[in-house]
Formats: sequence, C-alpha cells, structure tokens
Amino acid sequence: PGEKAIEVSIEGIYDPDEVETELVDLALSTTDISSTLILTYAGYTLTGTYMISNYSEGMPYNESTTFSATFSSSGVVAKAAVT
Repeated sequence: PGEKAIEVSIEGIYDPDEVETELVDLALSTTDISSTLILTYAGYTLTGTYMISNYSEGMPYNESTTFSATFSSSGVVAKAAVT
C-alpha cells in the first residue's frame, strides 16, 4: 500500500545559556541529518528515526528564545504504551 511516514511539529521555549544546541546542530548538519528519537505523549511513545525538516527560532525575550521544529520519520516508527 505504499510507504508511511509521520511528521511531528513541536514548539517550545528555552534559555540558550542553559540548553545545548542539539536541535540547531541537527538542523544544520550536512552529513548525518537523521537521529533516533523517542517522542513521549500522554499515554504512549513514538520511537523511530527522524530528520529535522524545518527549524526556526524567534526573537529573544527575557533571556529565553522560542523555537519550532518539524520532524519527519524515515523508516519504521513504533508506538508503545507508557508504563
């Protein structure tokens, strides 16, 4: 029936002085642009290999910065109940 894929969009706020720049590094990578992630929701997780297909940051405010990112799956994604 064809290949299935999942796309997950997230938004958040972080303090750039206290948080590693892993999302920015993944978004700018020219070699390994995929990473295994475990996305946790209320009641279940999605585990799979994702790449960042979109990343943006807002303007700094009160020592914090807003961000948004979109993760697109590559390959099998497994859903499991949170225990």
